Amino acid sequence: MIIILGYGLYSGTDFFKATTSKSSEKLTVPPARQVLYVPWGKERGRLTFVPVSPGNPDEGPNGFFVTDKEEIYVLDTTNRRINVYSNGGFIKELKLSTKYYPHDILVADGALYVLTDMTLEKMTLDGDSIRSNANIGKSPVLLGNTGRIFKNSNGLVVSPFETTKGREVACFSVDTLDIIPCKGIEQLFKKYDVVDSTEEGVFIFNAGRELSFADAQGEHALSHKIVLDAYVNGKMYPAFTLFRVANGTIYTMNPKKEGISFYARKFQ
Repeated sequence: MIIILGYGLYSGTDFFKATTSKSSEKLTVPPARQVLYVPWGKERGRLTFVPVSPGNPDEGPNGFFVTDKEEIYVLDTTNRRINVYSNGGFIKELKLSTKYYPHDILVADGALYVLTDMTLEKMTLDGDSIRSNANIGKSPVLLGNTGRIFKNSNGLVVSPFETTKGREVACFSVDTLDIIPCKGIEQLFKKYDVVDSTEEGVFIFNAGRELSFADAQGEHALSHKIVLDAYVNGKMYPAFTLFRVANGTIYTMNPKKEGISFYARKFQ
């Protein structure tokens, strides 16, 4: 049985301001649209899924990101590369030179950011290195652990584990990658289980495992839930990032037995 994790939502902040007092109003949610399918394999353009020994997690693509042009960047963890797709097809492969384990990726302000367990890398969208911070492992917050990378108005936000609730986060400059003060937004990450962020707030799992939006004013419930999960062959899939929010759309990375699908649900 294949189960996928994710929830449907609309990401415009005007929507949250307009409907905070209209929680009973239902959103129109069209069926999921498959935007990409990639078979498992080691060939160029494919993605790799490796079942490992009993008791240890399998290894597959750890994360992905969708740009404003709906280009899908997928972190092919096993092969230390990023595959880029558009309009359902493979575009290019970006080889990662890092010797460390890559955990997550993000595209922002015309640059590609790669988070490993010891470094934060900034690259061009063609994979050329711009700069690197090799000292993030010395952060008293991260202490050699990294999980997810987000961006909001303050800069880059890095969590030490896949989940953020109850944990501190570290913030870095999008330009220099130097550590910077988090300016209060770290409290949102510590209070909630954050799954993605915007300039003004964060998308979160609430106590009922439903997706909500939270900002400085508090939590704002969404009026429609799409329940999905994240198992392949009865085992929890090892991705750090199973969905991203972009273009007013929720994109889910859905692992399956023979390959991996990417779906989009755009709220109207």
